Amino acid sequence: MSNKRFWLLYTAIMVLALAIRLWGLGHVPTGLYWDEIAILADAKKIVATGTDLHELPIFKLIYPSYGDYKLAPYIWLATLSVQFFGPTAWALRLPSLLAGLATVALAGSLARLLSPTPARARIYQLTTMAVVALCPWSILFSRAGFEGHLGQMLLAASILCLLKYYQATPTKKHSFIHIFWLIASALLSGVSMWTYFSVRFVWPIVWTAVSLYFLSRDYRRWPTFLLNAAVSLGIFGLMMLAMLRDPLYAASNQLRLSTPSILNNNQLIHQVNYQRLLAGNTLPARILFTHKGAQAVWLARNLSQHVSGDFLFLHGDANLRHSTGFVGLFYLIWAPFLLIGLVSLYRHDWRLCLVLLAWWAVALVPASVPVTDVPHALRTLNALVPACLLIAWGIAIFLNRYILLKPSQIHLSTKQKILAFFLIAAQLFATGRFLWHYWHVYPALSAASWQTASTRHAEILAAQKDHFAQLHAVGIGQLTYLWYLVRPEFDPSSLARQPKDSYQFTQLDNIYFGNQPLPLRQEFFLLTTQDTWERLHHEHTFLQENILYDYVQDGEHYLGAAVILGN
Repeated sequence: MSNKRFWLLYTAIMVLALAIRLWGLGHVPTGLYWDEIAILADAKKIVATGTDLHELPIFKLIYPSYGDYKLAPYIWLATLSVQFFGPTAWALRLPSLLAGLATVALAGSLARLLSPTPARARIYQLTTMAVVALCPWSILFSRAGFEGHLGQMLLAASILCLLKYYQATPTKKHSFIHIFWLIASALLSGVSMWTYFSVRFVWPIVWTAVSLYFLSRDYRRWPTFLLNAAVSLGIFGLMMLAMLRDPLYAASNQLRLSTPSILNNNQLIHQVNYQRLLAGNTLPARILFTHKGAQAVWLARNLSQHVSGDFLFLHGDANLRHSTGFVGLFYLIWAPFLLIGLVSLYRHDWRLCLVLLAWWAVALVPASVPVTDVPHALRTLNALVPACLLIAWGIAIFLNRYILLKPSQIHLSTKQKILAFFLIAAQLFATGRFLWHYWHVYPALSAASWQTASTRHAEILAAQKDHFAQLHAVGIGQLTYLWYLVRPEFDPSSLARQPKDSYQFTQLDNIYFGNQPLPLRQEFFLLTTQDTWERLHHEHTFLQENILYDYVQDGEHYLGAAVILGN
C-alpha cells in the first residue's frame, strides 16, 4: 500500500471517528449522571476560585467530591475544558471524546507493531483503527465523562511505549530514544493508575505478559528486560506510593472495599457450610467444599458472563448508561471475525495470541469480583483494545485471503468487488442501525439512567429561588444539589459558607436539600415526589396549597408547591 493511500485512509478513519463521537455530544446522552455532574461541579469551582468544592487545592490525587472520592486526572482535564468552553455537558465530555480518538490511533499503532506479518502491517493497522472507530463500546464511552474511559486509553498508551522500547535497538546513537520510550511507558502506567482504580491490578499483568513475550523471542535480551523491570516497576511503585500517601486514600479504598463482592460475601460461607452438611461433614467434604473454592467458582461464573455472546454481541450491559440494549459491545457481524482472529493469530504467533488473551482476561477480573452488576461494560473497559485487536486481525486475515490477495494489487476482480461490496454494505447497515437507534430512540429510553429528572429539578429550583424565603427539595435525592451547583445562577465562591454533612451540602443559599426541618407558619417552596407529598400531608397540616408544578418524569410524579404550613 502506497504512503498516499495509507494516509488518506488513516485520515478518513479519524475524521469518521471524530464525527460519530462529536455529533450531539452535549445532548446525547440526555442527562449528566451524578458521577459526571460531580466532576463538572468541581471543575466549575476550580475555574472560579482555584480550589475544589471543599476548598481543597487542585493538586491532589483524590478529590472528596460528594463522599464518593474521585481521582484527579479527569477532573484536571475537565477543568481545562471548562476554562475554555464553560461549565457545560459538552465541555465535561470533551476529554473523554479526545481519549476515544486517541484510542483509535493508539490501537492502530499497537496493531502495526504487533503484526505477525510485516507485509500486512498497514492493513492490520487500518483495520484495527476502523474497528475501534465504529465499535459501539468505544462510541458510547467516548460520549460520556467517565474516568474509566480515559484510564483505558492511558493504559494502551503505556503498552504502546513499552512495545516501542522493546522493538527499538539500544545502540549508542539511539540510546536516548530507547530510554525515552521506557520512561514514558512507566509514567503513563502511573497516570493511568491515578485515573482509574482497577488499572493498578491490570497493568502489572499486562506488563509482565508483554515483557515475557519479547524475552521469549530472544533470550539474549535479558539485560533489556531487567532494565525495564527496574525502571517500570520502580516508577509505577513510586506513583502508587504517592496515591497510598494521599490523606483520602484510606477512606476511598474502604468505600470501594465495602461494596458487596465475593471477597466479603457471607452468603458463600453459608453455602459452603450447607454443602458440607449435605455431604455428611466428612473430611473429604471439608476438603472439597471450601470458601476459596466457592469464591473461585463464583469468579469463574462472573468471568463467563463477560465473554458471553449476549454481552459481547447482542445486548451488552443491562445498565442503559453503559449499553443501548440494542446491540452488544460489538456488532454481531464481528462475531465470526473474532473467532477467525483467535484461530489465525494463534497459528501465526501463539505467544502474541496469549498476550492479548491475558490482557483481555485480567481486565475482566476487577469487574467480576462484585456480587451484583455483572456483566459490567464500564469496569471492563481495559479490555477494549485487546478485544478490538483480535477482531481486527480476523477481518484483516479475511481481507488478505479473499479480497486483497496481493499487497501490490491495484485493481480488484469482479468476484473481489462483489465480496467487498457485501462486506462494506453489512458493516454500513450494522453501524447505521446502531447510530440511528442511539440518536433517535436511546435518549428517551435511557433518560432515567442518565438522571435527566435532576436537571429539571435544578431548573425549577433556580426559577423559584428569588420568590421564596426558603425552598425545600425533599424525597428527590440528597445529591440534587450537584445539578444546582453547575447552574449559571449559582456563585461557586459562596460554597465556603454553605453547611454540609460528610462532604455533602445540605443547603445552598436559601435552598435546603434532604430531610431538613420544614418551616412553621411561613410560606416556602417545596419540590417533592407524589409519595413524599402524601406522606407530608399526614405529618403536617397545610393551611394553604398552591400547586405551581405537576409533572411526570421518568415514571415518577413530581410536585412543586407554595404552601403555608400550620401546627
